[in-house]
Amino acid sequence: MMKKTIRTMSAIGILFALGLAFTTPLQAKNDDKNKANISILLPVQLEADAGYDLALKELESVLKKKGYQATTRYLGKVDPLPDGNSIIVGDLGQDNTIDSTPLKDEAYRIFQAKGPTANTLKIEGDRRGGMYGIFKLAEQLQLGNKLWEIKIERAPEFSMRMYTELGQLFDLPSVGYHLFEEPWVNHERFEAEKEELKRLIDQVAKLGFNTFTIMHVNFEDYITYKYLDKEVYGSDDVHRIKAKHFAKHLTDLIDYAHERHIDVFMQVYEFQYPPKLAELYKLDLANPDMKTIIEAKIKELFEVIPLDGLVITATESLPRSGYKSVKLWKKYGKAGAGQMMTMYHNAGKKQDKKVIFRSWMIAYGAKDSDQVIANTPEDAEFEIKHTGDDYWLSFPLTDAIENGLGKKRPLTMTFDVFPEFYGWSRLLCYQQRFAEETRIAKANGVKGIQAWGAWAPGGIWSDAHPGYLPNGQLKPHDKPFYDMAGPWNNFRIYSRGFTPGQMNSYLVARLTWDVNLTAEQVAADWGALHFGQENASAVSEILMNSQAAFRELYLGGQREFSHHPVYFKWATTVNMSNGGMEKIYKKLPLAHILERNQVAYEYMARMEAAFARIDATKAPSQKDYQALKEGLEKTQLYLNIFFKYREMWWRGRELKDLEKDKVAVKKLEHEKATASFKEVMEKWQKYPEECRFWGINENGFNGRRGRHKWRKNVLRPFQAE
Repeated sequence: MMKKTIRTMSAIGILFALGLAFTTPLQAKNDDKNKANISILLPVQLEADAGYDLALKELESVLKKKGYQATTRYLGKVDPLPDGNSIIVGDLGQDNTIDSTPLKDEAYRIFQAKGPTANTLKIEGDRRGGMYGIFKLAEQLQLGNKLWEIKIERAPEFSMRMYTELGQLFDLPSVGYHLFEEPWVNHERFEAEKEELKRLIDQVAKLGFNTFTIMHVNFEDYITYKYLDKEVYGSDDVHRIKAKHFAKHLTDLIDYAHERHIDVFMQVYEFQYPPKLAELYKLDLANPDMKTIIEAKIKELFEVIPLDGLVITATESLPRSGYKSVKLWKKYGKAGAGQMMTMYHNAGKKQDKKVIFRSWMIAYGAKDSDQVIANTPEDAEFEIKHTGDDYWLSFPLTDAIENGLGKKRPLTMTFDVFPEFYGWSRLLCYQQRFAEETRIAKANGVKGIQAWGAWAPGGIWSDAHPGYLPNGQLKPHDKPFYDMAGPWNNFRIYSRGFTPGQMNSYLVARLTWDVNLTAEQVAADWGALHFGQENASAVSEILMNSQAAFRELYLGGQREFSHHPVYFKWATTVNMSNGGMEKIYKKLPLAHILERNQVAYEYMARMEAAFARIDATKAPSQKDYQALKEGLEKTQLYLNIFFKYREMWWRGRELKDLEKDKVAVKKLEHEKATASFKEVMEKWQKYPEECRFWGINENGFNGRRGRHKWRKNVLRPFQAE
């Protein structure tokens, strides 16, 4: 007997499933416009598979929009195939339903097997590959391909395809997840954030990534050091109670991801520890106890939480959240970093888990990377940002890639898709450079690509926020402290609806499956998916001009004027410095500033002209169209605050050096530039949230440099519930 149908897309589908079983009326065979009935057929073993359920819902939704009436059915091996048009997923135990050509891990194959009276499309692959194939079929339909003509076989270019959530959700050990009386843990907050993270994980699966990474400052809230020979936490310490609750919440999320065939890693900063640990042991790489301590931490973590691996950052391990920190490797140099990496690698290996060591602030290029890995085993895994340094458009691809780091050690290369420096998913900065750099990475042995998603500045604050709370209570404090995760949750890429920032995630996702795609091809596909095929070329043109416009924010060489090459901002936030401006003024004349501004204005004008060609009535979602429209307006305003400001500043500074008889004309030009800048600032008032978080206000432009001048407008002292 055929298994019961579990889902249909129409009343007609229900009728056929319950009343007519296999009898489906035959429609015109090759007319894609014909609203035919389709059976989606899967083996019964996939009936409870959450990943396939997610993918099938996507496919059913797209088929419905295309005018098809689809019914999903699960068949046993002895069940006959129904008549009529069908999409067959996996092995139904029928000789004619499988292509015997082997597929690579996670690959999929979509092909036609036309019979004399009906159309049949087949999707094959391993457990992950079949899921990805269903998602790809849905995407191909959205891109305008005819259902019965779709034929594609694809294997991933990179075995590790990571998408990372960076400290906005589940941002332990932030104080906001703690309560100061029973039940000690803020379950309500965890549950709300858990639901949002689940929506994000669904997108991760849909995009074709296979790993989700969640960043914590550390993992101390989950462990009690139970495998050490000395007691770190007393038997009555509420930390022991909270650790179990924290582990349960993260385990719920990991189980959800695993059910959708997504691995989960945790990214942390090490070495961090509770104060008591340093009283019991000397925390130094030269101390043999360090190996024991690291192995104890890793063993317990993987025992209480079903993670698939860790990503370790051995720098910026500042004293945070009431835990202490030490850079174990620092006094031993790069050899010490390699030794530390080896300890974590071996500890993970004992638990049959992966540990990836980030090069951040240790190794930036080929030479220093080689110094680190020289002190590691050959299977130790390494990660490096695509620039080697921070995510600046003015920095080239790190020379570590073409010098073969990926052939010396398993290597993952990271792109910022948020992006941290260009608008936190709200602006249009399509980083087309990723396409060429991904091809180079593949050619040079890189095994993994990581997309760095929603990032929170809170993740790098050095304030001593309480995490480990003695007796479960707040530590005495003279200054206010803050809930790190709280203020930044507004800036999401996927989990709260459409954002322009999705373009970069989509680009990286597509490239991890096909390095031969061009950035322009992907931009057009993204435009078609979200704004209709008729608007694809216009959207592509907007995107393809955006990177060049943002590139003009940079003046001079990589670090010619300051450590952060965009001298007037930090990340996306405004951070003007008169001292920094003066340094540049002495080297670059006003004519150069005006020339670079004009280049940017030309790219911005092309973006505006391309947007004017979009037919809003053809966009599938007016809400998404409005988000794109606002994204372009914010992009123009954001770039203009800097381009207009630096013209105004240069003209004003120039007045101080002019002879009196030349001041009058130049003063008029300065007044015009000032008026233009003020006009842009006035237009920004339409977007108060960005103004608040990005420091677009008088304080941001007062010329007194301060990395976090925007804090007073964003942060609120934490109040215990």
